[in-house]
Amino acid sequence: REWVTALCEGDEYSRFAPPNKRLAPQGILMPSHFSEATGELIIACDTSGSMGGIYPTVFGEIARIAQNVNPDSVRVIWWDSAVCGDQVFKPHEFSSIASLLKPAGGGGTDPACIPEYIKEKQLKPECVVVLTDGYVGGWGTWAHPVLWAICGGYKPRPDVGTAIYID
Repeated sequence: REWVTALCEGDEYSRFAPPNKRLAPQGILMPSHFSEATGELIIACDTSGSMGGIYPTVFGEIARIAQNVNPDSVRVIWWDSAVCGDQVFKPHEFSSIASLLKPAGGGGTDPACIPEYIKEKQLKPECVVVLTDGYVGGWGTWAHPVLWAICGGYKPRPDVGTAIYID
């Protein structure tokens, strides 16, 4: 949640309460910047067989990210060796997002299909969060910031983006 929040912080509005802390030690009072909402957030969920047991936890985390970051929309992409499903949620659905998720797929594991799908569909996400167990053939080539949330104890090092490990 912290990574997505920091990355998606907007700056379309300014205010002096609270002031910008960067120049405060030098006695300069500047406004802080904020945004009411960010663009689209993509959460890409691995649907390989080893992921099934952790979906309840993942679904709750997706709901919390959506409510905290307040994006214009959350797109959940279900993938295995190809993209198998795509669901889009708007802000009025964020409180019930965990019950609305419908996983699709169940084959191999190739996350390179995700950036290809994003490019093909001409999506413009602020960032992409990939939920996987880390047993992948390759990491793909990404044009957007990507966070790998790797579950299940295996701790590979992706060659692109940032990785966090969920035990």
